[in-house]
Amino acid sequence: MSKWFTAASLIAYNCVSAVYLSRRIGVTYKTAWLMLHKLRNAMAGAVEGDLLTGLVRLDLGKANRRLIPSPDGLHPTEHPYIIGASMNGAGEPERVRIAIDWGGDTYLGKITPEGALRFIGQHVDKSASVDLTVDDWGRTGGLAIKKVGWSIEDDIRMFHHTVGAKHLHYYLQEGVYRYNTARSGTNVLTALMRVTGSGGAPDRRAIVGRPVPPQPDWTSYRDVHRMIRKMRELAAERMPGKSSA
Repeated sequence: MSKWFTAASLIAYNCVSAVYLSRRIGVTYKTAWLMLHKLRNAMAGAVEGDLLTGLVRLDLGKANRRLIPSPDGLHPTEHPYIIGASMNGAGEPERVRIAIDWGGDTYLGKITPEGALRFIGQHVDKSASVDLTVDDWGRTGGLAIKKVGWSIEDDIRMFHHTVGAKHLHYYLQEGVYRYNTARSGTNVLTALMRVTGSGGAPDRRAIVGRPVPPQPDWTSYRDVHRMIRKMRELAAERMPGKSSA
């Protein structure tokens, strides 16, 4: 139990590599890897179902981001995601949700109308107001939201370098869980101990057998102008008077 408590106390506040944890608590790499994945699974489970409310804005990020852009738009290791946030009166993200693009949710650094609707349907409360305003290039321009995504990306890059697509969802949700719990004013470790003790954890076979999300196709032609028009139509439906940049 002391080893589990140490692992939980570490991951509650920072990213932790299996190599570091194995040395810190004196277990094998495989054991440390499995412990961390079980903790990430609990964090992801706590995030699921936590719908965004109030005024919600969306933006786009890229995990495993490369410093030199690929000529095809995406490097083989890069994976885009949509990040949405409930905004407070000061224009700051209070709670966030992240959804990896499983295909068609993003295109050339923009959120597609289909992706916006899918994100809203899965992660936004029906009573929320969703601002889908885009500029003439189809960008949402949510800098405050981007910064949250960048912070989560940077933590993953610093401690894990590159994370494979199979497990990327859980690494991203780990960051979301820490951010949302801290913003709520709750002690992150106390909250994590509560959620880890409230349900079962997947075994190694279930973790290894997770499906691999396909990398989105940014090479095939898509009419960006039509995407922008559709997003502005959606913006007008969701928030009348906010359909243009």
